[in-house]
Amino acid sequence: MLHVSCPNVILEVLSMRSKIPTRPNEPAMVSNRLPIVLSAILLALLWSFPSRAQKMNKQSYSQSTIDEKCIANLERIDELIKLYLHHSAGVLGFPSSLDKVHLMSKDPSLFICPGDERIKPSVKTDTFRTSYEIVNNPLKPKFSATPANRIAIIAEKRPNHDGKRFVLFYDGSVRAFDNAQFAELQNNNFVDIQLVDKNH
Repeated sequence: MLHVSCPNVILEVLSMRSKIPTRPNEPAMVSNRLPIVLSAILLALLWSFPSRAQKMNKQSYSQSTIDEKCIANLERIDELIKLYLHHSAGVLGFPSSLDKVHLMSKDPSLFICPGDERIKPSVKTDTFRTSYEIVNNPLKPKFSATPANRIAIIAEKRPNHDGKRFVLFYDGSVRAFDNAQFAELQNNNFVDIQLVDKNH
């Protein structure tokens, strides 16, 4: 053990210690600050990761927005088909495919459901792409006695909405069908004979 007796030597040692960058009280200060730092990190993590309920609300909102946009697309396409029939005075008949009416719209995204993962709107192409298809010609004589709200005219090609797909009817209404319901609709030549009218 080193014994220092000279005051000058003590002063020199103290002077040397002051030049050393480490602080003798630093470990105590760090240990005192550790709970505060950990609390701040924990709060930051909790803030950056929303709760499960918040995530579910965000997902349902996102799905709701996709549904609304897809329904709006179908309603707008219905308007374009009516214009197509009006301007041709019925001479051209009911369009057999949507590429015959897409030129009437300046918005190419109108024909793509935002929930359709097989079509990427960001990819530019000259080929007409659509999430929808015409499934029926309501002007055929066999449908003359069928109510317009039972004749399906446009359907989504894929179930883009939690296992369901939207179908546009000749009266302009849009309804969702799961796979089993859609298969039944197909079997009925896209006539909804199981339509339930809540008003009756």
